[in-house]
Amino acid sequence: SEGERKEEEEADAVFHTLTLLENMIDLKPEVAEAVKDSSILRWLLKRVESGESDSNRTYSSEILAILLQTSDANKKRILELSGVETLLQAIAKFRKADPKDSEEEEYLENLFDALCAVAMVKESKEELLKAEAMDLMVIMMKKKRTARLPAMKVCNFALTDCAFLCEQFVTSLGLGPLFGFFMGKGFDKGSKKRREQGVEMQEHVISILANLLQRLAPGNKRNRVLAKFAEQDCEKLDRLVELWHEYSDKLGGVASLKRLNQSGDGAEEEYLDLLEGGLYCLQQLALINANLWSSGVESMQKRLVFVFQQYGYEMCDISTLLK
Repeated sequence: SEGERKEEEEADAVFHTLTLLENMIDLKPEVAEAVKDSSILRWLLKRVESGESDSNRTYSSEILAILLQTSDANKKRILELSGVETLLQAIAKFRKADPKDSEEEEYLENLFDALCAVAMVKESKEELLKAEAMDLMVIMMKKKRTARLPAMKVCNFALTDCAFLCEQFVTSLGLGPLFGFFMGKGFDKGSKKRREQGVEMQEHVISILANLLQRLAPGNKRNRVLAKFAEQDCEKLDRLVELWHEYSDKLGGVASLKRLNQSGDGAEEEYLDLLEGGLYCLQQLALINANLWSSGVESMQKRLVFVFQQYGYEMCDISTLLK
Protein backbone atom coordinates (compact mmCIF):
# COMPACT_ATOMS: atom_id res chain seq x y z
CA SER A 1 0.00 0.00 0.00
CA GLU A 2 0.94 3.66 -0.31
CA GLY A 3 1.38 4.00 3.47
CA GLU A 4 3.68 0.99 3.73
CA ARG A 5 5.81 2.18 0.80
CA LYS A 6 6.19 5.58 2.44
CA GLU A 7 7.23 3.96 5.74
CA GLU A 8 9.86 1.88 3.93
CA GLU A 9 11.23 4.95 2.18
CA GLU A 10 11.45 6.83 5.50
CA ALA A 11 13.18 3.87 7.17
CA ASP A 12 15.69 3.68 4.29
CA ALA A 13 16.35 7.43 4.56
CA VAL A 14 17.02 7.12 8.33
CA PHE A 15 19.32 4.14 7.77
CA HIS A 16 21.36 5.96 5.11
CA THR A 17 21.61 9.08 7.30
CA LEU A 18 22.89 7.02 10.25
CA THR A 19 25.38 5.25 7.95
CA LEU A 20 26.63 8.60 6.68
CA LEU A 21 27.07 9.89 10.25
CA GLU A 22 28.95 6.76 11.30
CA ASN A 23 31.29 7.01 8.29
CA MET A 24 31.95 10.69 8.99
CA ILE A 25 32.91 9.88 12.61
CA ASP A 26 35.21 7.09 11.40
CA LEU A 27 36.97 9.44 8.99
CA LYS A 28 37.00 12.51 11.27
CA PRO A 29 36.44 11.72 14.97
CA GLU A 30 36.07 15.46 15.70
CA VAL A 31 32.67 15.25 13.97
CA ALA A 32 31.43 13.59 17.18
CA GLU A 33 32.28 16.77 19.11
CA ALA A 34 30.25 18.94 16.73
CA VAL A 35 27.11 16.85 17.34
CA LYS A 36 26.54 18.28 20.83
CA ASP A 37 25.30 21.58 19.39
CA SER A 38 22.81 19.94 17.03
CA SER A 39 19.50 18.15 17.56
CA ILE A 40 21.04 14.76 16.72
CA LEU A 41 21.48 13.56 20.33
CA ARG A 42 17.91 14.49 21.20
CA TRP A 43 16.62 12.65 18.10
CA LEU A 44 18.72 9.55 18.88
CA LEU A 45 17.43 9.42 22.46
CA LYS A 46 13.85 9.67 21.22
CA ARG A 47 14.46 6.90 18.69
CA VAL A 48 16.20 4.69 21.24
CA GLU A 49 13.33 4.90 23.75
CA SER A 50 10.81 3.92 21.09
CA GLY A 51 9.01 0.70 22.01
CA GLU A 52 9.04 -0.48 18.41
CA SER A 53 11.85 -2.95 17.69
CA ASP A 54 13.48 -2.55 14.28
CA SER A 55 16.94 -2.31 12.74
CA ASN A 56 16.95 1.50 12.82
CA ARG A 57 16.27 1.58 16.57
CA THR A 58 19.24 -0.76 17.04
CA TYR A 59 21.40 1.31 14.68
CA SER A 60 20.40 4.50 16.53
CA SER A 61 21.46 2.95 19.85
CA GLU A 62 24.82 2.00 18.30
CA ILE A 63 25.44 5.53 16.96
CA LEU A 64 24.43 7.01 20.34
CA ALA A 65 26.96 4.75 22.11
CA ILE A 66 29.71 5.73 19.62
CA LEU A 67 28.99 9.46 20.09
CA LEU A 68 29.14 9.12 23.87
CA GLN A 69 32.28 6.97 23.87
CA THR A 70 34.18 9.44 21.68
CA SER A 71 33.22 12.78 23.27
CA ASP A 72 33.04 14.05 26.86
CA ALA A 73 31.03 17.02 25.59
CA ASN A 74 28.35 14.63 24.33
CA LYS A 75 28.33 12.82 27.68
CA LYS A 76 27.60 16.11 29.44
CA ARG A 77 25.02 17.16 26.84
CA ILE A 78 23.16 13.87 27.24
CA LEU A 79 22.79 14.61 30.95
CA GLU A 80 21.09 17.92 30.08
CA LEU A 81 18.65 15.94 27.90
CA SER A 82 17.74 13.54 30.78
CA GLY A 83 19.57 10.82 28.86
CA VAL A 84 20.39 8.73 31.94
CA GLU A 85 16.71 8.33 32.72
CA THR A 86 15.94 7.46 29.08
CA LEU A 87 18.65 4.80 28.90
CA LEU A 88 17.62 3.25 32.22
CA GLN A 89 13.97 3.10 31.20
CA ALA A 90 14.92 1.40 27.93
CA ILE A 91 17.06 -1.16 29.79
CA ALA A 92 14.32 -1.69 32.42
CA LYS A 93 12.01 -3.10 29.73
CA PHE A 94 14.21 -6.21 29.78
CA ARG A 95 13.86 -6.85 33.53
CA LYS A 96 11.21 -9.50 32.94
CA ALA A 97 11.42 -10.23 29.23
CA ASP A 98 14.59 -11.47 27.52
CA PRO A 99 15.58 -9.98 24.15
CA LYS A 100 13.47 -11.87 21.63
CA ASP A 101 16.10 -12.01 18.88
CA SER A 102 19.67 -11.02 17.98
CA GLU A 103 18.41 -7.55 16.97
CA GLU A 104 17.16 -6.85 20.50
CA GLU A 105 20.28 -8.42 22.05
CA GLU A 106 22.44 -5.95 20.11
CA TYR A 107 20.10 -3.09 21.05
CA LEU A 108 20.38 -3.92 24.77
CA GLU A 109 24.16 -4.23 24.50
CA ASN A 110 24.34 -0.77 22.88
CA LEU A 111 22.19 0.72 25.66
CA PHE A 112 24.61 -0.62 28.28
CA ASP A 113 27.61 0.70 26.28
CA ALA A 114 26.01 4.15 26.16
CA LEU A 115 25.27 4.08 29.91
CA CYS A 116 28.84 2.96 30.69
CA ALA A 117 30.20 5.90 28.70
CA VAL A 118 28.00 8.38 30.60
CA ALA A 119 28.84 6.78 33.99
CA MET A 120 32.51 7.64 33.47
CA VAL A 121 32.01 11.38 33.89
CA LYS A 122 31.78 12.91 37.35
CA GLU A 123 28.70 14.96 36.44
CA SER A 124 26.66 11.78 35.87
CA LYS A 125 26.97 10.41 39.41
CA GLU A 126 24.13 12.45 40.94
CA GLU A 127 21.86 11.57 38.01
CA LEU A 128 22.63 7.86 38.44
CA LEU A 129 21.77 8.10 42.13
CA LYS A 130 18.54 10.03 41.50
CA ALA A 131 17.42 7.59 38.79
CA GLU A 132 18.07 4.57 41.09
CA ALA A 133 20.52 3.09 38.57
CA MET A 134 22.15 0.82 41.16
CA ASP A 135 18.81 -0.83 41.98
CA LEU A 136 18.20 -1.65 38.32
CA MET A 137 21.75 -2.89 37.69
CA VAL A 138 21.58 -5.25 40.69
CA ILE A 139 18.20 -6.60 39.49
CA MET A 140 19.65 -7.20 36.01
CA MET A 141 22.69 -8.97 37.50
CA LYS A 142 20.50 -11.29 39.55
CA LYS A 143 17.79 -12.07 37.00
CA LYS A 144 19.27 -11.74 33.52
CA ARG A 145 22.19 -13.94 32.53
CA THR A 146 22.97 -11.95 29.37
CA ALA A 147 22.94 -8.65 31.31
CA ARG A 148 25.24 -9.71 34.18
CA LEU A 149 28.49 -8.53 32.66
CA PRO A 150 27.33 -5.17 31.20
CA ALA A 151 25.40 -4.36 34.41
CA MET A 152 28.53 -5.03 36.51
CA LYS A 153 30.56 -2.91 34.09
CA VAL A 154 28.15 0.03 34.56
CA CYS A 155 28.48 -0.36 38.35
CA ASN A 156 32.27 -0.39 38.10
CA PHE A 157 32.38 2.88 36.14
CA ALA A 158 29.68 4.46 38.33
CA LEU A 159 31.30 3.54 41.67
CA THR A 160 34.80 4.69 40.73
CA ASP A 161 35.78 7.55 43.05
CA CYS A 162 32.17 8.05 44.20
CA ALA A 163 31.38 7.44 47.87
CA PHE A 164 27.61 8.00 47.68
CA LEU A 165 27.16 5.50 44.83
CA CYS A 166 29.30 2.99 46.76
CA GLU A 167 26.85 3.41 49.66
CA GLN A 168 23.88 3.04 47.32
CA PHE A 169 25.32 -0.14 45.81
CA VAL A 170 25.40 -1.72 49.28
CA THR A 171 21.88 -0.44 50.07
CA SER A 172 20.66 -1.90 46.75
CA LEU A 173 21.84 -5.36 47.93
CA GLY A 174 24.66 -5.49 45.41
CA LEU A 175 27.03 -7.37 47.72
CA GLY A 176 25.24 -10.70 47.16
CA PRO A 177 25.82 -10.96 43.40
CA LEU A 178 29.17 -9.15 43.68
CA PHE A 179 30.68 -11.75 46.02
CA GLY A 180 29.01 -14.59 44.11
CA PHE A 181 30.89 -13.52 40.97
CA PHE A 182 34.02 -12.92 43.07
CA MET A 183 33.92 -16.61 44.03
CA GLY A 184 33.70 -17.53 40.35
CA LYS A 185 29.99 -18.35 40.21
CA GLY A 186 27.65 -17.45 37.35
CA PHE A 187 29.97 -18.15 34.43
CA ASP A 188 30.53 -21.64 33.09
CA LYS A 189 33.92 -22.34 31.56
CA GLY A 190 32.53 -23.99 28.42
CA SER A 191 33.27 -21.80 25.40
CA LYS A 192 36.18 -19.43 24.84
CA LYS A 193 33.74 -16.50 24.84
CA ARG A 194 32.32 -17.53 28.23
CA ARG A 195 35.84 -17.84 29.68
CA GLU A 196 36.75 -14.37 28.39
CA GLN A 197 33.53 -12.95 29.86
CA GLY A 198 34.38 -14.61 33.17
CA VAL A 199 37.81 -12.94 33.22
CA GLU A 200 36.31 -9.53 32.36
CA MET A 201 33.65 -9.94 35.06
CA GLN A 202 36.37 -10.80 37.59
CA GLU A 203 38.26 -7.61 36.72
CA HIS A 204 35.16 -5.44 37.23
CA VAL A 205 34.40 -7.19 40.54
CA ILE A 206 37.95 -6.63 41.83
CA SER A 207 37.78 -2.93 40.90
CA ILE A 208 34.39 -2.51 42.62
CA LEU A 209 35.62 -4.20 45.82
CA ALA A 210 38.66 -1.91 45.90
CA ASN A 211 36.41 1.14 45.45
CA LEU A 212 33.99 0.02 48.17
CA LEU A 213 36.79 -0.47 50.70
CA GLN A 214 38.48 2.80 49.69
CA ARG A 215 35.34 4.97 49.59
CA LEU A 216 32.96 3.66 52.25
CA ALA A 217 33.28 5.53 55.53
CA PRO A 218 33.65 3.51 58.78
CA GLY A 219 30.21 2.30 59.79
CA ASN A 220 27.45 -0.14 58.90
CA LYS A 221 27.93 -0.34 55.13
CA ARG A 222 31.70 -0.79 55.29
CA ASN A 223 31.24 -3.38 58.05
CA ARG A 224 28.88 -5.32 55.77
CA VAL A 225 31.67 -5.59 53.17
CA LEU A 226 34.20 -6.68 55.82
CA ALA A 227 31.72 -9.23 57.21
CA LYS A 228 31.47 -10.84 53.76
CA PHE A 229 35.21 -11.54 53.82
CA ALA A 230 35.01 -12.99 57.33
CA GLU A 231 32.00 -15.29 56.77
CA GLN A 232 32.16 -19.04 56.02
CA ASP A 233 35.58 -19.55 57.57
CA CYS A 234 37.13 -16.67 55.58
CA GLU A 235 36.79 -18.51 52.24
CA LYS A 236 36.75 -15.19 50.37
CA LEU A 237 40.17 -14.32 51.81
CA ASP A 238 41.46 -17.59 50.37
CA ARG A 239 39.98 -16.58 47.01
CA LEU A 240 41.54 -13.12 47.33
CA VAL A 241 45.04 -14.55 47.77
CA GLU A 242 44.40 -17.13 45.03
CA LEU A 243 43.63 -14.26 42.63
CA TRP A 244 46.70 -12.37 43.87
CA HIS A 245 48.81 -15.42 43.02
CA GLU A 246 47.18 -15.81 39.56
CA TYR A 247 47.83 -12.20 38.53
CA SER A 248 51.28 -12.07 40.14
CA ASP A 249 52.29 -15.31 38.42
CA LYS A 250 51.03 -14.00 35.08
CA LEU A 251 53.26 -10.93 35.47
CA GLY A 252 56.36 -12.90 36.42
CA GLY A 253 56.04 -12.71 40.20
CA VAL A 254 56.53 -9.95 42.73
CA ALA A 255 60.31 -10.04 42.23
CA SER A 256 59.94 -8.77 38.65
CA LEU A 257 57.68 -5.95 39.88
CA LYS A 258 60.33 -4.98 42.45
CA ARG A 259 62.92 -4.84 39.65
CA LEU A 260 60.60 -2.61 37.65
CA ASN A 261 60.32 -0.19 40.58
CA GLN A 262 64.11 0.06 40.70
CA SER A 263 64.77 0.30 36.94
CA GLY A 264 65.25 3.48 34.94
CA ASP A 265 65.25 3.76 31.15
CA GLY A 266 62.36 2.09 29.37
CA ALA A 267 60.54 1.43 32.64
CA GLU A 268 57.54 3.55 31.71
CA GLU A 269 56.80 1.60 28.53
CA GLU A 270 57.27 -1.68 30.37
CA TYR A 271 54.99 -0.42 33.15
CA LEU A 272 52.22 0.39 30.64
CA ASP A 273 52.56 -3.10 29.12
CA LEU A 274 52.28 -4.62 32.59
CA LEU A 275 49.17 -2.55 33.38
CA GLU A 276 47.54 -3.97 30.27
CA GLY A 277 48.70 -7.46 31.18
CA GLY A 278 47.07 -7.50 34.63
CA LEU A 279 49.12 -5.16 36.85
CA TYR A 280 46.11 -2.85 37.35
CA CYS A 281 44.08 -5.76 38.77
CA LEU A 282 47.01 -6.78 40.97
CA GLN A 283 47.22 -3.22 42.32
CA GLN A 284 43.48 -3.28 43.06
CA LEU A 285 43.93 -6.61 44.88
CA ALA A 286 46.75 -5.00 46.88
CA LEU A 287 44.38 -2.17 47.88
CA ILE A 288 41.76 -4.70 48.98
CA ASN A 289 44.34 -6.62 51.04
CA ALA A 290 45.68 -3.40 52.62
CA ASN A 291 42.18 -2.25 53.58
CA LEU A 292 41.29 -5.63 55.06
CA TRP A 293 44.53 -5.66 57.07
CA SER A 294 44.01 -2.12 58.35
CA SER A 295 40.47 -3.00 59.49
CA GLY A 296 42.12 -4.51 62.56
CA VAL A 297 40.05 -7.72 62.55
CA GLU A 298 42.53 -10.16 64.05
CA SER A 299 40.98 -13.32 62.57
CA MET A 300 41.26 -11.86 59.07
CA GLN A 301 44.82 -10.66 59.65
CA LYS A 302 45.92 -14.11 60.80
CA ARG A 303 44.21 -15.80 57.84
CA LEU A 304 45.81 -13.40 55.34
CA VAL A 305 49.31 -14.03 56.76
CA PHE A 306 48.71 -17.80 56.72
CA VAL A 307 47.40 -17.98 53.14
CA PHE A 308 49.99 -15.54 51.79
CA GLN A 309 52.77 -17.67 53.27
CA GLN A 310 51.23 -20.82 51.78
CA TYR A 311 51.76 -19.28 48.35
CA GLY A 312 55.28 -18.14 49.25
CA TYR A 313 54.49 -14.42 49.69
CA GLU A 314 54.99 -11.97 52.53
CA MET A 315 52.53 -9.25 53.58
CA CYS A 316 55.18 -6.64 52.71
CA ASP A 317 54.78 -7.65 49.04
CA ILE A 318 51.50 -5.68 49.11
CA SER A 319 53.33 -2.41 49.73
CA THR A 320 55.56 -3.10 46.68
CA LEU A 321 52.47 -2.81 44.46
CA LEU A 322 51.21 0.35 46.14
CA LYS A 323 54.37 2.42 45.79
